[in-house]
Amino acid sequence: MNEDLYMKDSDDNKYNPNYVTKLVNSFRSHPDILKIPNELFYDGELKPFADEMQRNRFCSWKVGW
Repeated sequence: MNEDLYMKDSDDNKYNPNYVTKLVNSFRSHPDILKIPNELFYDGELKPFADEMQRNRFCSWKVGW
């Protein structure tokens, strides 16, 4: 696999759309989980659209081991 296919173009700082398709609307993940990939790969384009009640339902879950 040629790694150059996944490099940004130095002229416009964008990925080649023939090889990289970014799905920027996330309907499942919590915004905190999306933070790192959003900074490293999505250039701030990744948007969290998950239902707030659904995405937060396990945030305060206590596991009784």
